[in-house]
Amino acid sequence: MLAGKSDPAFNRERLQLVFNETAADLRTLGIDCAALVDIKRVLPASTVSVLYDCLYDFAAAAFAASNPILMLFVSDKAEAGEGEGSGDGVAAGRQQRRVVEIRVALEAEESAQTEGYTRSLEELRRVLERRNVRFTLDIASDGATLAVQVNEDKGGCVMEELLLTKIPVVATLTAVFFLLTAAQTLHALFLAARKSGRPVSAATVYETLLVVHLYLATATMLSAYANHGVLLLHLRVTALPLSALLWFNLALAVVGLTLAIRYRKPVMTWEIVLFALCSPPVIDAAGAFAPYLFIADAAFLTFRVSAGLILDIRRFRNSITRLSAIEAVDRLPEGLAMAEKNGRVLYMNDAMRWCLMELGFATDLSDVSMLWENLCEIAERGAAPINDVLPEGVRIQIGEDNVRLFKRDTAEVNGKTYRRLAAIDVTEEERLNTTIARTNVLLEQANRELEESLARVREVARNEAMLHMKARVHDTIGQRLSILHRYLEDGSSNPKALDQVTNLVRSMIEDLARADDEQSPTELASIVHAFELVGVRIEQIGSLPKAPAVAEAFVTICREAATNAVKHGQAHNVRIAFEESGSSYTLRVTNDGLAGPSDFREGTGLPSMREAVGAVGGTCQVTATQPFTLEAVVPR
Repeated sequence: MLAGKSDPAFNRERLQLVFNETAADLRTLGIDCAALVDIKRVLPASTVSVLYDCLYDFAAAAFAASNPILMLFVSDKAEAGEGEGSGDGVAAGRQQRRVVEIRVALEAEESAQTEGYTRSLEELRRVLERRNVRFTLDIASDGATLAVQVNEDKGGCVMEELLLTKIPVVATLTAVFFLLTAAQTLHALFLAARKSGRPVSAATVYETLLVVHLYLATATMLSAYANHGVLLLHLRVTALPLSALLWFNLALAVVGLTLAIRYRKPVMTWEIVLFALCSPPVIDAAGAFAPYLFIADAAFLTFRVSAGLILDIRRFRNSITRLSAIEAVDRLPEGLAMAEKNGRVLYMNDAMRWCLMELGFATDLSDVSMLWENLCEIAERGAAPINDVLPEGVRIQIGEDNVRLFKRDTAEVNGKTYRRLAAIDVTEEERLNTTIARTNVLLEQANRELEESLARVREVARNEAMLHMKARVHDTIGQRLSILHRYLEDGSSNPKALDQVTNLVRSMIEDLARADDEQSPTELASIVHAFELVGVRIEQIGSLPKAPAVAEAFVTICREAATNAVKHGQAHNVRIAFEESGSSYTLRVTNDGLAGPSDFREGTGLPSMREAVGAVGGTCQVTATQPFTLEAVVPR
């Protein structure tokens, strides 16, 4: 704990303070104790931890003595060569040249010793034998002497840097490795279960060895957390040095490399490298960076084991077993029942049981010999309009929004014939049929309405054709008659003009039969020429719009406006002006004829002009004062 809070190394003064405090604590508990420290080198926390634990174990045995007195002496020394075990119970360990020794002497009253005193010292011997230290324990009737030697440089403990790791880091790694060990064990069991009935595969063996790797990592972190000065795997009857057991990681790396080469899986390179790095030589060589090797190992294996477990769970959910097949049939929305020929039920899923319960059958129905007849009777009673006995089965409505089609047949399994009854959910199908029938009725009604509308359209088309012909007759004949009326009023005797007027009158029938798609500029030019025969001058300013429909409407207005000017206004000059802007086409017709009367009323001509310009979305306005002006505006 002192090492974790401050400097992990102990010099003579600091070590003297530790053992003086320990001696003071023992004196408060009734054991006279004195301590002397004589060391020349700085000791690591792991070595001090071993010395302290041995002293604690010896002091625990001293409580069984009468009036105990403890004297302890700590010193360091150098050995000339390989040391020998001194006395019985010496634990095997690597011998180093520099050692630290603690000697503890116990004095007690010989006459007051009990059998418990002897048993406590023998128990002390067994405890020390499980530690990775060299010790000598001499037991006498009036006391005992303990000498413990611990290697100084690395105290007989390889991978000492793990013991110097901060407690929060070691505790976290211990928890992570413990959880990973449990998860990897589950993964190995999943893999073994998936391979059941087949020889054990190399992958299964490798995953099992990975469990051992994680178990050793957990034991290493747990031993580092306990920090008894040496990394040990504590079992019930003994303790094994982890410095030797961790060579297993190097063997695991070799196995992984073999599998990677055999199955051509270069992705295993990372874990192989990590396993090799977690072997004792690499950990010793890493020094202060040794904890980072275990951190990297924990991080990588967290990802690997988690991914393996996720895949195992997905495979388990998607795998097909006898139980999963039965469960799938139970969850089917379609009802299914199997029975023997005599009607004894062998199997019935939840959907079929629900259907029969809703229809009033017993919940524990075990005989279905008369079930089909009962279903037919329910359908024929017609409790619902949709219920019916059909060639393909019996259709029955169950509840308010569920329709089932019951069908029966036989199935042969292993040469034996069984009855099979299915309740197929046709709710959506019936709903679609109802919707289709309702739609057909609406379509028939719409068809009748459409036929009536077409008849009305044909009638309207005939009326429009008649109106169009009336307007054309009015325009053409009115124009010719106006010209003829003006010619007669003028009393001209020019034979050439008479011939032209005569031809103009004779061509009325041909003009009426002319196609409607005659080019508007040509028609406008013919109007101008016709009125010039009777001395009416038509002045054109601008040109017709390029839009054919607008141009045709403007020509119609020009013809009617010129005819009205000659017929009603006695005009001799007519001015036609075409204008275009970014938003509209404009036609303005003026004449020098008489102004309209005060009670001016529209006759046949003006409505026909309004109709012509309205057909292309325009408007028409008349100014009856002199000069008589007509203006038509059509938006672009």
